[in-house]
Amino acid sequence: KKTSRYFINVLGMAFDGAVTESANSTKGAIGKMTYLKSVITTLFKYEPTKIKIEVDDIVVADEIIYCINIGNCKYSGGGMRMVPDAIPDDGLFDITIMTPLPNLVALANLHRLFNGTIKKLKQVTALRGKKLKIYSEPEICAEAEGEFLGWSSFEVNIVPKAITIFVP
Repeated sequence: KKTSRYFINVLGMAFDGAVTESANSTKGAIGKMTYLKSVITTLFKYEPTKIKIEVDDIVVADEIIYCINIGNCKYSGGGMRMVPDAIPDDGLFDITIMTPLPNLVALANLHRLFNGTIKKLKQVTALRGKKLKIYSEPEICAEAEGEFLGWSSFEVNIVPKAITIFVP
């Protein structure tokens, strides 16, 4: 069933969606420690999936992917910067695609999520675009702003100038 959902900040798929699904299923627990526990437990059980990604009608990946992040804003999840160069009003998504990396490499580079250097990893590709289509077999899940959104396939489109924000 096709549904429309909106997000303002960052949409995470594959590993990120699995982490959120795990964290949200933890009864009675919330906060950073629950999320961190979910990151670590998911890290050791998550299986990267073959995913086909189209950006603006061009296939940019058709391979085993670890995670995908699509964002308007650079900060999410308590200060992480999965799309560190995102500009909220440029009319484009910033897209970070990560291919699999060994668990110890992932843990050793966790700091890159917070200091904005995630793109320095050789497993990371950074792109920009207005429209994405994501297909996978088996299905992957997605989350936005910490809310579990469902299972693939996905179409993601930017809605330029959709909201106005006033800052004093």
